[in-house]
Amino acid sequence: MNRITFSLTSALAVVWASGCGGKIDGIQASDGMSSTLTQLEQGATVQRAYLGVDDHVTVGATPVVTPFELVGGAQIELEVVTPDSSPVRFELWQGHVGGSVTLVMPVDAPSGFALENIDATEDGTWILTFPTLPPGQVIVHMDCVGGQHGCARARQPGESCPAGWSCDEGLTCQLPVGVCGPLAGSGTCAAPPTSCITDAAPVCGCDGSTYATACSARLAGVNILQNGACGG
Repeated sequence: MNRITFSLTSALAVVWASGCGGKIDGIQASDGMSSTLTQLEQGATVQRAYLGVDDHVTVGATPVVTPFELVGGAQIELEVVTPDSSPVRFELWQGHVGGSVTLVMPVDAPSGFALENIDATEDGTWILTFPTLPPGQVIVHMDCVGGQHGCARARQPGESCPAGWSCDEGLTCQLPVGVCGPLAGSGTCAAPPTSCITDAAPVCGCDGSTYATACSARLAGVNILQNGACGG
């Protein structure tokens, strides 16, 4: 199939020109609307999405690209909602081997709520793209509802991460306090904190350094050897 470079701007222009009312008919993967993930990311903010949790996507003056990984055969229920019921528009793209991505589904939800199904035909990256929208948040929630081998290629938030199992990009395997090293026990995949309060409750990290709080250690991607300063 000939590849037609289809920029994010062009794709969104088609969506906006098609009017309101749920899915926009006549735009399918067979129409050849393809691009690359790099092209979709140009000029956009990238925020990764995960399965089984509410992903809060911040939208505004800059387009947002929200990638996630699925395995072939995965069946996903996708829910996209705005907390204030303001209209939301987005596109779903499927990634392929070699880096190309194909437009699968543009959605226009004037009610601020969309519920769609995703059937992954192959391993790869999937991408939600949001155009420039009034500043606010969009909540993306995806549940794995079918698939012989699960739905994600890597462990998702809240899932265990025993030795030999990797957490998804952007997540860390947080081990219980007192456990250090990947072979020492099974932890839980979680997103590192983005900020910490300044209250002092020192902990000793598995790297031998003292951190002001457990949050500070997690922020640095370090598991915790003990509560209290190192050497204490």
